Amino acid sequence: MNEGHNQPGPVELKTERYTLVPFTEEQITDRYLGWLNDPEVNRFLEVRHEQSTRESTLPFVASFYGPIEKYMWGIHVGGEAEPIGTSTLYDIKRRLGSAEIGLMIGEPDHWGQGASDAAIGMIASFAFDQLGLRRLTASSYTCNHGINFTLRRFGFAVEGRMREAFILSEGRYVDAFRWGLLSAEWKPGGRG
Repeated sequence: MNEGHNQPGPVELKTERYTLVPFTEEQITDRYLGWLNDPEVNRFLEVRHEQSTRESTLPFVASFYGPIEKYMWGIHVGGEAEPIGTSTLYDIKRRLGSAEIGLMIGEPDHWGQGASDAAIGMIASFAFDQLGLRRLTASSYTCNHGINFTLRRFGFAVEGRMREAFILSEGRYVDAFRWGLLSAEWKPGGRG
């Protein structure tokens, strides 16, 4: 059950190199839809199973501005107007002090360049320091080595393995990890 109180509203987060800007329906552009529909970009995203359109994506994006506390940001390099990906903080349970994070780097030119590190670092700092949460969770396919490496480096621990939980586009089943990070284990240090 989500608990939707105390949401401070849209929040912009910054490092020296990256900025997380609230992602709104105006950012549902052909570029964004292209990421959601690109087999290379969406390889590890469940959205890949259906064609994404503005109409199908709008309710998802709009849900981040309703009564339930959750956040969606566009990931921007420096002062660039166009995002290179998106990140989320959702399933916030204030009573338990927990939330789930999500991430998509849509521009392949930015894979491995520090955007994931910066986004996770900013979200974790926001969740722990500003929202006062004590626990973050994330999910990943076991074969998504890039995000698994990044989560581990930030101090996330594998708390479970879901066997054959998802199916890749090739029709092969794949296991998934459930990750957890407590505020006391938080290791700031992404390349932002």
